[in-house]
Amino acid sequence: MYSLPMSTRAVTTAILSLVGCAGVNAQSFTLIAPPSGGTATRIDGVSADGSVATGTSGFGGAGAASFIWTAAAGRMDVGLDPGFPVFNGPRAISGDGLTIAGTASGAEQPGRAFRWSAASGFQSLGLLPGAEFSIANDVSGDGSVVVGRNEYGSGGLAFRWTEAEGMTSLGFTRPGHFFSEASAVSRDGGAIVGISFGASTTDAFAWTSTTGMTTLPPLPGAGGAYASGVNFNASIVVGTSGVHFERAVMWQNGATIDLGLASGYSASNAYAVNDDGTVVVGSVRAIGSELAAVWTPQTGMRTLVDFLALHGVTVPAGVSPLTCTGVSADGNTIVGYTGLPGQVNQGFVATIPSPGSLGAAGALLVAGARRRRSA
Repeated sequence: MYSLPMSTRAVTTAILSLVGCAGVNAQSFTLIAPPSGGTATRIDGVSADGSVATGTSGFGGAGAASFIWTAAAGRMDVGLDPGFPVFNGPRAISGDGLTIAGTASGAEQPGRAFRWSAASGFQSLGLLPGAEFSIANDVSGDGSVVVGRNEYGSGGLAFRWTEAEGMTSLGFTRPGHFFSEASAVSRDGGAIVGISFGASTTDAFAWTSTTGMTTLPPLPGAGGAYASGVNFNASIVVGTSGVHFERAVMWQNGATIDLGLASGYSASNAYAVNDDGTVVVGSVRAIGSELAAVWTPQTGMRTLVDFLALHGVTVPAGVSPLTCTGVSADGNTIVGYTGLPGQVNQGFVATIPSPGSLGAAGALLVAGARRRRSA
């Protein structure tokens, strides 16, 4: 049996009690267990202050349900409310921690982008003309702007949604493209980033209402790029580039910056960035292996397990963080999910001290690694 969701009043009280309380989570690594009858969880978003996370509980073929998590209240299964279709899951949470956005579907309705808050409940965002289903990937800081893609039999089309304008198409970066997707929106709601591609070209893009879609340059000699994350005002964008899309990159001040690889890995991805660009989260890959990863100017690209160890946080033995999906504005809270064959996959919330001030042991480890690389 599914566990009963908290009442809307209880969820509202729990969230509002923590919103604005930066640093509310102690230095820790927390796994989010599934509810009764659940098979797995994942976390895909975190509020700007790191106090509220959102994710999905899976129930095998029986459904999927959105949840909100706080350190004080734990997992609150809002997606089990009767107002939700049986399959629902968020991809993002607003910066203020009050609104989630994702995709929901049921027996009578294919997937539709949705927005939910405790104040307004579940809201389907519909489709662009001729689309088969829609997916919401991100939501602005105050919950007023939602972005994602519509899916067609022959491709996809990036969208922007607001209450006043409904769902509008963002188009493509160039003629001949048949797929575009909005991956992320700045917290101020003014800029959107994503991907546009066709048979032979793949572009990372940034969009504003003034400029429309503009292409973000790939690494030199690379075939293309895609943008996955953006900071609060779109001054920093992160994503992936390379001949085979194997390098995490940052776009800042007109430059495309290679964020490198973790030792022993041949590829890296960047999915989200904190406000000042000092913490980028994603994953690293090798043949048959993928692990969550973090980049900072001090440490370079490292697996999340190694990065947390530098800050005195230990990941439990046997737990393998698969990917990082979000980071708080200050870079102190990182979220994502685990993944290892034979394990119950679970979302996680990791909280560290200020990433700019490594402890003595961590500083020595970083210095030693740099000496080894330069030897």
